[in-house]
Amino acid sequence: NVGGIFEALNGAGLSANLTVNITSDLTAETGAVFLNQLTEFGAGGYTLTIKPSGAARVISGLVPINRGLINLNGADRVIIDGSLSGGTDRSLTITNNQTGTSTVIWIRSASAANGSNNNTIKNCIINGATGAIATTTAGILTGSGVTIGGDAEAANSNNTIQNNWIYRVQNSAYLRGGLTAPVFDQNWVVTGNEFGSTASTADKNIFRGMLIGNAQNFTVSNNVVHGVQSSGTTTASMSGIQIG
Repeated sequence: NVGGIFEALNGAGLSANLTVNITSDLTAETGAVFLNQLTEFGAGGYTLTIKPSGAARVISGLVPINRGLINLNGADRVIIDGSLSGGTDRSLTITNNQTGTSTVIWIRSASAANGSNNNTIKNCIINGATGAIATTTAGILTGSGVTIGGDAEAANSNNTIQNNWIYRVQNSAYLRGGLTAPVFDQNWVVTGNEFGSTASTADKNIFRGMLIGNAQNFTVSNNVVHGVQSSGTTTASMSGIQIG
């Protein structure tokens, strides 16, 4: 939100690796402030790590249509790590309560010359709004910084999605690069995630476990896609993992 950590970082930049500890639940987030590519001082190449501290934490809120709850807007080397132990526990839940076109995490091109690269989302529980069926567009969505679900203006490359449980959305991961080879997304790793839910219909995805489009050299391994419930969606549009 305005006055929060993203606004502070956008203004100050980084002069060293930084860890941001989430020490309480944040339940009124709106996605109002995007994290941009940060100015770096000194040697550069710094990482920004965002993680829970002290106990399991929740980041949630209701965002406007066509926005993400957490927006990486050309940001690089951001690590969102939901583990308290430094291991594989999933102790950070990130929930977007918007029922319209929106996403939980949006990794987006800031311009035709500035993609979001070398970011990692791991050890998190990521979900959309509760209701009779899942309506939030995606858990993690990449691509255009203008239109949710559109082709990327600049490649968003070398990103990792690891050991997350992403459910109660239309698509757990919707990863879409640029339309032609120079702006294809490159060298992603998507591994060890759970997509969808085995629980009630309301917690199932309604379109896909994952879509990968306009991409090259992706490594996809050891992901589990739970049942996809149509709930009014035509069977032809449903899939576990769609490439292309």
